[in-house]
Amino acid sequence: VQLSMNIFDPDGIQYNSKLPWPYGMIPFDTLRGSYYKSWWGSEWGDVMKTLKFTPEYDNPDSIVAVVATGTMTLDGKLTEADWANANTLVFGPPNAVKTGTEKTVSGNVDVKSSFDSWNVTYHLPYKDTSYTKVKFLVKGMNLYIGIQSPDKSICKFDWEGDGLFVQMKDNAGVTKEYKLYYQNIDSTANTIKYEEGVLNSGAGAGFLAAGSTVNDTTNVDNGYTAELMLKLGSLGYDATTKAIKVSMNIFDPDGFQYNSKLPWPYGMMPFDSVRGSYFKSWWGSEWGDVMKSIILPTRTGVEATGTMPTVFALSQNYPNPFNPSTMINFEVPEQSNVTIAIYDVIGREVATLAKGTYAPGRYNVVFNAQNRASGMYIYRMTGTSLKNNATMFSATKKLLLLK
Repeated sequence: VQLSMNIFDPDGIQYNSKLPWPYGMIPFDTLRGSYYKSWWGSEWGDVMKTLKFTPEYDNPDSIVAVVATGTMTLDGKLTEADWANANTLVFGPPNAVKTGTEKTVSGNVDVKSSFDSWNVTYHLPYKDTSYTKVKFLVKGMNLYIGIQSPDKSICKFDWEGDGLFVQMKDNAGVTKEYKLYYQNIDSTANTIKYEEGVLNSGAGAGFLAAGSTVNDTTNVDNGYTAELMLKLGSLGYDATTKAIKVSMNIFDPDGFQYNSKLPWPYGMMPFDSVRGSYFKSWWGSEWGDVMKSIILPTRTGVEATGTMPTVFALSQNYPNPFNPSTMINFEVPEQSNVTIAIYDVIGREVATLAKGTYAPGRYNVVFNAQNRASGMYIYRMTGTSLKNNATMFSATKKLLLLK
């Protein structure tokens, strides 16, 4: 909404009704009284400001990795059905296209025109403002991070290039780095490169869409997909781990073409913002100390030890406070009818997270409150006998949504 605003604060204005007009103290009479005015925009001129109802970026503090139910194949294509239901972050410019429950994260853009250097004209590619979707799945003790990029210029960089760069904490709190990117090496230009922070702790794969060619600065590409798989056990985590701290960077250099026949620095140099262009966006911080959380649901109905629950249990949601999603773990000792519902503070049911028959085991459900107002909510779990429909368990806890 476009608007201008004025705060008006008159002091000492006192109209004397016993005196004929205008001999009382008249408003705006600076010789007799005082007043104070300030404004945002202009004082009733044509300069307006903008009131936005939604943030430029969503920048959630956490995202839940959805449990994959089917077989996962590490080929970079992301064709498994589970990817369609994975929670998604959209990396890219402001107002990036998103659908459903997708969330946008911050970025920066730098686009330059063609330029001349040593009598050579460098023609930059299609001016690319594409965005990249990053998805999260977990299967057993493996975390999968999928990349879908409609990049129109899969360009080269001297040592790194288009792709995903991740820093994460291992279970001891030590930061490890993982990379998955296309590189400026002619012999393997169309093969994505994987680098890992812990030996034998994961793998990566990439897939170029038809019509895409890495390092070709004249062709308009059709994007790529890629897939990073991390073995959580190699980072010291186990089946009880609730969350992993990460910061993630999507890197998209455009128009970089270093000429090795010219003496340094007269080729096109990486990060040379005068000569080339690049786009970067990140979730967390650009290798600073701010990290986000990937929340891990319980991967199986039974713990790794093989023990089964002996009593009903309802855990406190995690994270709490939350925005917009939080996870609730619960345990069922025998086959039962289970219901988990969310209520607002005046007792109205706003969501049903679980309702049906559950075998003995440990489970989790996710409450997505994207369309709910900030505030306190209540969740209640009941377990009833399949034999006589008698209530065997009932528990209530509070959760807090902060937007």
